[in-house]
Amino acid sequence: MKIENLFTGESLGEIGETQAGEVAGIFKRAQNFASLHRRGEDVQPIEVLARVGHALDAASAEIIDLLSAETGMPAKLASESFRKFMFSLRRASSSEPTQLMEHAGEGGTAYSFTRKFPLGIAAAFTSFSDPLGSLSRSLFPALKARVPMIIKPSSLAALPILRIVKIVQESGFSDGEVQAIVTRHASNVLEPIVHEDHVSYLSCSGSQNTCLGFQERHPLLPKTFELYSCSTAVVMRSADVDLAASAIARSFTRFQGQAPGRIQRVLIDAGSFDYLANRIAEELTNMVSGDPSNSATDFSKLRDRASQDEFVSITHGNTSSASGIMYGGGIRDGIPVPLVLEHSERWSHMWERDLMLPFLVIKRFSSDEEAIAAANSSPSTWTCFVYTDDLNDLNLLTSRLDSSRIVVNSQDAQWEGGKVFFSGYPSASFRWITESGFFAEKEVKVSR
Repeated sequence: MKIENLFTGESLGEIGETQAGEVAGIFKRAQNFASLHRRGEDVQPIEVLARVGHALDAASAEIIDLLSAETGMPAKLASESFRKFMFSLRRASSSEPTQLMEHAGEGGTAYSFTRKFPLGIAAAFTSFSDPLGSLSRSLFPALKARVPMIIKPSSLAALPILRIVKIVQESGFSDGEVQAIVTRHASNVLEPIVHEDHVSYLSCSGSQNTCLGFQERHPLLPKTFELYSCSTAVVMRSADVDLAASAIARSFTRFQGQAPGRIQRVLIDAGSFDYLANRIAEELTNMVSGDPSNSATDFSKLRDRASQDEFVSITHGNTSSASGIMYGGGIRDGIPVPLVLEHSERWSHMWERDLMLPFLVIKRFSSDEEAIAAANSSPSTWTCFVYTDDLNDLNLLTSRLDSSRIVVNSQDAQWEGGKVFFSGYPSASFRWITESGFFAEKEVKVSR
C-alpha cells in the first residue's frame, strides 16, 4: 500500500498489507501472550509504560510529521493531538493496575470474594479524523490490564499508528500483546478481527453507520464506540458574540471540517444574526491556507478527491448571495474555501446531515422555545455548545436541551475525546475507558 504526502503528492513510503494467511499467526501470538499473563509470568506494566512514554517523547517530531503529511492535518493540530495522546499515557501509568482479587464480605456461614480475569483479545479500529486519540483511549487501558490488542489503523492514517506500535513493542511490551493488521476497509482480512470466537472486546471509532454495523453483527460482544458526529451551537441574545464567532469559526473548520464533534449547526438569536455572520466571515478571512507542515497553516486539503467533489457539489449552481451562501464555497488551489450557509428551505437538507466537510449552517430564532426545539431536533444531540452571559438562559438550556453534554462559553469549541458511547445504552455515556473495562469478574462464595 503506497502512502503519499496528501499535500505534495510525494511518496512517504510503502507498507505491506496483511494477507489472509497471516491472520492466524497474529491471533496465535496474542493468545500465547494471554496465556502467559494468566500464569503470572510477565512483568508489571507501569514501568514498561514509563519506558514507552520516554521513547514516544523522543520520537514525537517524527510521529507529528507523519500524522500531518499523511492526513493533511495542520502541524499545530497534529502537535496538539500528540500532546493529548501523551497525557492519556501518563494518566494510565499514574496509578497501580487493578487488583485481580477483591474481598467482598463475610457472613455467618460463608465469606465471598471476586476474582478478575483479563478478557481474551481486544481489537481496536482507529479513525482517520482522530487517529492518535482513538488509539490512546483503548490502547493504554488494555496495556495496563495486560490484554493483548490487535489494532486496525485507518488506511488513511496508518503510518503514525504503525510507528507507535513499533515503539510500544521495542519498549518492552511483547509483540503478541500489541500487533497491527494493515488492510483497506473492505478487505476480507477484517472478518476474523470482529468474529466473536476470536475477539473478546471491540473498540471502534468512526461514523454512526460503521459502529451500528458492528453492533448489528455482534450484539453480545463487549465493545465501546466513539461516534464521530457533529455538534450544534446555540448563541443567545446575552452572549459575547465575538467570542462565539471566533470559537465557531475555528471549530467548523478544524482539520478541514473533518474533525470529530465539530460545530456544524448554529442557532442564533435573530437580533444578533447579521453581526455573528459578519464576524465569522472575518475570522475565516484571516485563516491561513496552505501546506499543513507550515506551523502557521490553519487549513489545507481534504482527505481525498471524493471529499473534494462532494464539497464542490454542495454549491454547484448556487453561487449568488441570494441562494443563501453567506461565505465561501468551492476549491481554490486544491484547498476548499470554508462555506457558510443561511438556513432556508433550499439548505434544510444540509442542516439534517452530518458531513465531515468544512461547512456551517446558521439559523436564526425568535424565542427560547424555538431555539430549544430546533436544537433538540438536530440529527446529533451528543454535544451542544451554548453561548450566554445570562444565568436564566443557562438554567433554561441545561434543563431543556436533550444533549448529553453541554459546553458553555467555550473559547475553543472542540471535541474532547476519551468519553464514549457504550453499546447497549440508549444514549451517549461520557465515562472514561479504564483498564477495569478489560476484565471479566467471577464471584466466589465459600461456605465455612
